[in-house]
Amino acid sequence: MATMDAESIRRKREKLEAELEALRSAERSATEERNAIVGRVILDHAKSDAAFAEELMRILDTHLIKRKERLQCGLTVGRKRRRKQEAADGEEAGIGSVPIASGGEENV
Repeated sequence: MATMDAESIRRKREKLEAELEALRSAERSATEERNAIVGRVILDHAKSDAAFAEELMRILDTHLIKRKERLQCGLTVGRKRRRKQEAADGEEAGIGSVPIASGGEENV
């Protein structure tokens, strides 16, 4: 009889785990759909408002760090961009700036 109870409990647990996974999947789908809608609205607005488009690109440039994401958004990638970001991060933290050559080029 104890084996039967353990088996019933195991089946019940598996059923509940499957239901939980289905709920989590539905929640992820809803979040992804909402993100797609918001993104579409923002991109449409950026097409008609140059100032907004510039601010959006600045925000994306600040927050996107993955190479693939930066490329998909038309942002620069690589060593030079990383140095500029590190300099900006240092200034925001009150650490000071990284020296940059007078012609706007970084010392390499």
